[in-house]
Amino acid sequence: MEKISILSPAKLNLTLKVAEKIDNSYHKIDSVIQIINFFDEIQLSKSSKDEEIIFNFSDSSVKKNENLAFIAIESFINFFQIKEGIKVDIKKNIPMGAGLGGGSSNAAAVLIGLHKLFKLNNFDQLVKLGAKIGSDVPLFLYGRSANLSGRGEIVETIKNPFNLNYLLIIPQIHSSTEELYSEWDKNQAAVSQYFQNKDTKLNIKDHIIELRNDFLPLLIKKFVIYDEIFSTLKDFGLSNISISGTGSSIFAIINNSYDCEPIIDYFKSSNQLKVLQAQSIEGWQLQID
Repeated sequence: MEKISILSPAKLNLTLKVAEKIDNSYHKIDSVIQIINFFDEIQLSKSSKDEEIIFNFSDSSVKKNENLAFIAIESFINFFQIKEGIKVDIKKNIPMGAGLGGGSSNAAAVLIGLHKLFKLNNFDQLVKLGAKIGSDVPLFLYGRSANLSGRGEIVETIKNPFNLNYLLIIPQIHSSTEELYSEWDKNQAAVSQYFQNKDTKLNIKDHIIELRNDFLPLLIKKFVIYDEIFSTLKDFGLSNISISGTGSSIFAIINNSYDCEPIIDYFKSSNQLKVLQAQSIEGWQLQID
């Protein structure tokens, strides 16, 4: 029986600027995203019983009816009127609540994998389905460096994308997106003031990128560990530092010659942090057996 193995990647927000709400619900954003080689692992196949969904998810704390990957399966089946059974196994490596988009990535990976499994050719419809599941899902469907606007569902892939190397530090903090947006609503002036005199623009291979995340001053105020980690990264000679999404992940852009071992060893002495190196990637990685 045919099986598809697909790697479900994380993302990093190089830029995340927040604007007013749309229809009193979602905020408008302006974001520059890179996809990185930090993955969850997903396998998809047809099951032997018609209309059966077998769904195995390695993190038992997530309720099935709230799991974006499971919602994606049901959306795909309903839209394309799939009658055959489906089996999906997901092994989680990307932490929840880390600002890395793991849930949205899983949903996109499931849509891409099922699209291949059933030999369909309707990518535009996948994007429409994805936008209904979550605002980050369309980004992951494209799987490339991109500029995001609207509530995040408007995706413009970057031509001649730049390749970057990263050091990623993930505190054991679950950062609530809903709470952070609520905090932003109350502290817009303070956020603007925080960035007022900071030079956040980077020239990366002819691309001007603003290394700015509007949730950073809110997280620094809320959790002392952010100041501590930023100070340590600067002590190790790193300057291009930010957070992804609404946190909790912190990243530093590193050059090819930078020796990460000393700083990784330093952070690994704390059992409160996950530390790893990552690189930007373009496109999906999947295998059909």
